[in-house]
Amino acid sequence: MCARLGHCYNLHLYPATPNFGIQEETKFDDKVREVFPGAPVINKGYMYANDKPGFGIDIGEAAAARYPYKQPYEERGHDRLLEGAIVRP
Repeated sequence: MCARLGHCYNLHLYPATPNFGIQEETKFDDKVREVFPGAPVINKGYMYANDKPGFGIDIGEAAAARYPYKQPYEERGHDRLLEGAIVRP
């Protein structure tokens, strides 16, 4: 989720950056949009921000409670923690 929030930040930073080149695309699925209403919309290769103040997103706390955080190895079977430490199988 943090990477997706970073996209909201970058979407506002890039227009003010003279040497900006390319923005990598991250999909905002239905769960992300439920937890973070106002997430950017991607259409035909362009990322669009909304007109709300700040980064334009909010946090739906009730929705977030329905999706508790899981370590990457719990969710997808990865063998490393977020900071890179190896997890025993």
